[in-house]
Amino acid sequence: MSWRILPIVVGLIAGGVVESRQGEPRWFSAWTTAHNIGEIVPALDNTTVRMMVRPTIPGRALRIKLANTRAQTPATFSAAFVGVPSTGAAIVEGTNTRVTFGGSTEVTLAPGEGAWSDAVTFDAKAFQRLAVSLNVTSASDVSIHALGLVTNYSAAGSHAADSSRIGFTPIAKTVPGSSVVEFPFYWLSAVDVQSATLPGPS
Repeated sequence: MSWRILPIVVGLIAGGVVESRQGEPRWFSAWTTAHNIGEIVPALDNTTVRMMVRPTIPGRALRIKLANTRAQTPATFSAAFVGVPSTGAAIVEGTNTRVTFGGSTEVTLAPGEGAWSDAVTFDAKAFQRLAVSLNVTSASDVSIHALGLVTNYSAAGSHAADSSRIGFTPIAKTVPGSSVVEFPFYWLSAVDVQSATLPGPS
């Protein structure tokens, strides 16, 4: 039996408020995770993955980080969106917001590479779930955080911009080659929020 080091999803628990320097907005890590395995997942080309995260602090703008740190081949994404989920893979109408990378809707990650998105205006509330959707143009394997403990979704075709849950089905609860139910995350590694205040001990 092989053992993996299980990474920890970390966040900041909201408490009192600490002012940032001179009240200027700064970036704070609101949700993050470490990828611990890379696996071949069948039929990744021309698909959409939709993953559910729960940032722990509020902000008026956000950015996401995609990572291909555990994969052995490049991964190309044609679009990324962030919205507020409703039921299952559905998104609340009017909340799904396009995210770009260096001004481009497309980004390619080489093996071992990661990329932060551009900042996007978004009213992120503490502990409110967000759905991050990625149109996967091409990928042979995937960088995975295995212990996600939340149901994520995938669909054939390019549906990151869609609010509907039609066509989406749950991503397998186990990673390939394992029988352990862990609910993996694909590629997504962090969500930062921008705020002039930092929740913390009062």
